This record gives sequence, C-alpha cells and structure tokens, in this order.
Amino acid sequence: MKKNIPVFVTHYGCPNQCVFCNQKKISGYSRQMDFSECEQLLEAAASKGYAPNDTEVAFFGGSFTGIPRAEQKRYLEIAQQYRSSFGGIRLSTRPDYISHSQLAFLKEYGVTTIELGVQSMVDQVLIANKRGMTAEDTKNAVSLIRQYDFSLGLQMMTGMYQSSLEDDWKTAEEIIRLRPDFVRIYPTVVLEDTELYELYKAGEYTFRSLNETVSHVAEIAEKFLQNKIPVIRIGLMASEEISPDKVIGAYHEAFGEMVQGEIYFKRIVFSLKDKETKDKILTIHCPSRFVSWVVGHNKRNINRLTKLYSLKKIKVIGNFMDNSDPFFFQVELQ
Repeated sequence: MKKNIPVFVTHYGCPNQCVFCNQKKISGYSRQMDFSECEQLLEAAASKGYAPNDTEVAFFGGSFTGIPRAEQKRYLEIAQQYRSSFGGIRLSTRPDYISHSQLAFLKEYGVTTIELGVQSMVDQVLIANKRGMTAEDTKNAVSLIRQYDFSLGLQMMTGMYQSSLEDDWKTAEEIIRLRPDFVRIYPTVVLEDTELYELYKAGEYTFRSLNETVSHVAEIAEKFLQNKIPVIRIGLMASEEISPDKVIGAYHEAFGEMVQGEIYFKRIVFSLKDKETKDKILTIHCPSRFVSWVVGHNKRNINRLTKLYSLKKIKVIGNFMDNSDPFFFQVELQ
C-alpha cells in the first residue's frame, strides 16, 4: 500500500449531505485546504525524501470532480510540481461525477488513481442515506474509468441506515464483479452533527455490536481477498475527532487489526478441522510482520483457540518471508 500525502478538500464538491457524513470530523479539517496551504504541505512532504514509487498525493474528504474545473486544475498543477517526489496523484469522488471529459482532463493533469465512494450497491439503501446516486451510476463510472486506464479503488460501507447483512453482501458481490484494483471497507459509525445521529437518538437507527461487526467485515474482506482484490483500509482512522469517546457504534481504534486477526482466526480454525488437539502444543508459523494478527488484539485469538481446542499451549513463530497471500501460515501439533 502506498503512503498518501493527504490534501483535504473537506466536503467540497459534494452536492448533498448524506445522513452519516461529517467530513469535518472524519478528516479533522473544518474547511478545504487552500492552494497556498496545499503547496506548503507538498513542499514539506517532498523535503522528507520519500521513495517516489511508494507515495502519492491524495485529494480526500470531498468529491474532487465536483469542484469547479478551474480549481481542480490549480490543485493538480500544484501536485504536478512535485511529481519527481511522489509517484502519482490520487483522488476520491462520487460515481455520478464521472464523465469522458472529466476523465480526459484528469489524465492530462497526471492523475493516476481514482477512488469512488460507492458505499452501497442497493438503491433503497442509497435513497435512505440520501446519497443522491444509484448503483447504476457506479457501474457506469467504473466502465468509463477503465477506458482511461486509471488505477481504480472502490469504497463500501457496512451497517448503513436501513442496510441489512444481506444488503452488505450484495454490495460486496457487486463490487467483486466490477473488479476494482483495491477496496476500502468502512463500518458505519454515528457522528454528532449528522442526520444519522438524530435517527439514532430517535431509535430509528441501531448499530451492530463491535464483535458482530468485526466478524461480518472479516467475512467480506476474506471474500475480496479470495477474489484477489486487495483491501487497503478497514475502518476509520483514529484522530482527535474520531475516538471511542466521540463516536457511537462499532468503532475501535484497532478495528482494522481486529478484522485481520479475525481472518486469521477463521483460517486457523479451518486448518484444525478433524485434528486431535486436546492437551497438545499448537505451533503457528507465519510471516514475521503478521505475528500480531495471528495472536489477535489483546491475545484474542490465542485465548479463543486455546479454549476451543483444549490446547496445552500455542506458539506463534514469525519465520516466513512475505508471501503473496497476506494471511499465509502453517500449523503443527505436537
């Protein structure tokens, strides 16, 4: 995953207010970054000497292609000044704000990656959340973007207002059919100063528990991985505005790690099927950088596996180099 140098254009270009959205809290910025601030940010980042192939300038927090074209041009011209320092330019936007002319313009100004805020592929859910777009808009946008050879990312949300588990799965399956280069998965959380917060207070919106959400998102992420679609982000990034005491719902600062641990747990359980485990020592070999995922957040996997299989002990050994499968492991019992 490339490092992003984020330029926040907070809620700029968005035509409406989705019920769950408060970009000021999500991004930590109360307004879009102006041109001089953008230039100062990129100048400072360039001086740090990042490897160009590992970094991108990223315009986040709004719908970039909904910004007036002259302002898009100015932002992209600034980013282009630093192309020798950063390997590409990434932006996020709405599927219904994609067109041939827009994509030709982005290609001309050096954009390499486009992320679409899909959120759901179920029209009733999109309507309930006031997204102002349809699933067909997403399909059309993906088709257009593929014609211009951009790297494509799709973002989905789970547990949205009036979205069932089945609706979440339908969204994931539709995204898989669209074959993006990567995805992000964001469980819905309730932020103050949103319509969803008022719906929650009125008892019209209820959220799934943290454990339920971790398990559900792990199953969806596993499905993406099985279809060779990388999942580059799971859950909102922690910030001053996004923390357990300021967010309602299935939020945890280590949510992504918990999901990754859950994927390992499910795979390890499958590998131990029909094996005699009582009072034995289980050794799990995995890539060194994934030992914490195997162990699980607060040793959750170790504790569950020990109890479930009546194991005497579990040892986790990080002795494999990175594998093409990010959840590669081997087990032995003795």
